[in-house]
Amino acid sequence: MADNFQIRDVFNEKVVNGLADRLKAAMPNFEKNKFNKYIIPKLPNLTYSERSALITEGLEKFLPKEFTKAVPILLAAQLPPYPTDILENTNDRFITVPQTTFISRNGLKHFDLSMKALYEMTQRLSSEWAIRVFLEKYPDKSLALLKKWTKDKNPHVRRLASEGTRPLLPWGKRLNHFKENPGITIELLNLLQNDPSEYVRRSVANHLNDHAKYHPDLVVKTLKTWKKNHPGKNMDRLIKHATRTLVKNGHQGALEIIGFKKGAKIKIESFITDREIKIGGFLNFSFELM
Repeated sequence: MADNFQIRDVFNEKVVNGLADRLKAAMPNFEKNKFNKYIIPKLPNLTYSERSALITEGLEKFLPKEFTKAVPILLAAQLPPYPTDILENTNDRFITVPQTTFISRNGLKHFDLSMKALYEMTQRLSSEWAIRVFLEKYPDKSLALLKKWTKDKNPHVRRLASEGTRPLLPWGKRLNHFKENPGITIELLNLLQNDPSEYVRRSVANHLNDHAKYHPDLVVKTLKTWKKNHPGKNMDRLIKHATRTLVKNGHQGALEIIGFKKGAKIKIESFITDREIKIGGFLNFSFELM
């Protein structure tokens, strides 16, 4: 990877060309050269979001206008799915993101077909951003489907049930209803608490950390139950990651669940600090907790 790589560079001439080639193979009359010409010359001056939006616009311009005809072409043009839950060489796979956006922008009237598309696309990178508009428009149907997906054999699909419903997902539309009513998504997380994939459990922890910012006691209560049900290193890692905000804020229940009992005596040793500091500067210090 180049030293001057920026996140926007995941959308580049190579990946756009690759998508165009796959679309051409799936749709012989696809105007590949016009698609490339519409997108590639504009990329250098655009941000990540602008590049992604431009690719989505290109899909809307050159794929069939009927959503039901466009989706089978997109699905036939997908990259191979990840064989495991270990993500490697992800940069070229970000081309999936504008395709998921195509689904969210054009597929709201076609729930079943859209969910089929996002199910496939999440196995190539993630549909966590695109699925959120469906959760808002069809909350009951979407949650019922995600509940089934928590049992899917593919870890990327199971992860989507957690990551796609995160109330405060980075780069994603906030799901305020879930933020205010955490029990809705905790029902999903209960089904994933002991998932065999660390990749999925990490998402569960991040999801709980979102809720911890507004419902700290509920998160601690949930984690105590989980720890009782599934004690061990995997659960300890999940708890540590899920409570990071609470521990930082000194929440007593979170401190207790990671091993700091109420009233425990803590000793500070090896405290080291700068001898001098200028006004407006930084103070460097370190210490050990015993």
